[in-house]
Amino acid sequence: MMKSVNLQIELIERTLNAIPNEGLVPSLIKGLQIARSNSPTQPTPVMYQPCLCFIVQGQKTADFSGKSFPYSPGQYLVTSVSLPVMGQITEASSEAPYLCLILDIEAAVIHDLMNLSGMTHTTKKQSKSAFYIGEVHPDLSDAFLRLLRCLDRDQDRLVLAPMIKREILYQLLHSRCGDVLGQLGLLDSQTSRISRVLHRLQTDFAAKLSMDDLAKSAGMSASAFFHHFKEVTGISPLQYQKTLRLQKARELLIAGQSDATTAGLEVGYESVSQFNREYSRLFGAPPLRDLKRARMQVSQST
Repeated sequence: MMKSVNLQIELIERTLNAIPNEGLVPSLIKGLQIARSNSPTQPTPVMYQPCLCFIVQGQKTADFSGKSFPYSPGQYLVTSVSLPVMGQITEASSEAPYLCLILDIEAAVIHDLMNLSGMTHTTKKQSKSAFYIGEVHPDLSDAFLRLLRCLDRDQDRLVLAPMIKREILYQLLHSRCGDVLGQLGLLDSQTSRISRVLHRLQTDFAAKLSMDDLAKSAGMSASAFFHHFKEVTGISPLQYQKTLRLQKARELLIAGQSDATTAGLEVGYESVSQFNREYSRLFGAPPLRDLKRARMQVSQST
């Protein structure tokens, strides 16, 4: 018990040292981001890339596919493909900030680990939700602590950190999360096929893409594609594209690269009124008001 308490204390201390201010920042270790918030947040739509979210302190709720999933230290969240999620930090303060380590998940690494351990021959291809919340094993906490310690020395970041990242993913593959990640590592699984379509949607988010065209990209019939897409992502292809476009428009607005009139047109909308209506539905306010709110939140956290 004392060992686990000391481990958690060091995890918190090292995470705080790595991110002294609020925000989401890339660490000096490639593929590892660190998030910090000193206060709870409003529900915010975000596009999770394939990643492992390991909460060090605080609590967050993720709304996915119509259900709400709270998770906190002792639990982790995995998304094996790019997923639209409504995220909300529910426990955080200046004395005990919300802290989270976010590790990228690469399909090529998963495939390599599965090959080395013989899992490519034993894992069945099936539709699996790409969203998973699991219980943290002490070995996983220990691996993340060792990964944070690599921030102390350049050589450790270059040599040890890549091995520890692989160890973390290996642990997940051999946990209850293995079925979810394993589908990503099978090159011809439904999850891998859907993942390739998601990449196309993200690259060509403003283009007009028909259901038949997307199904062809996945090597599936239209009906099979719709079924597997919803099984993996929790929503339909049309809903996914709409959410992606709206989030891209919000990014353009916040970055100052577009205005409220043209942002919708730039991401593929043909009607400004429809864009404003759907933007308000997703973000809780029309573009200009949401932009002011976002900038106010940034100024308050700096």
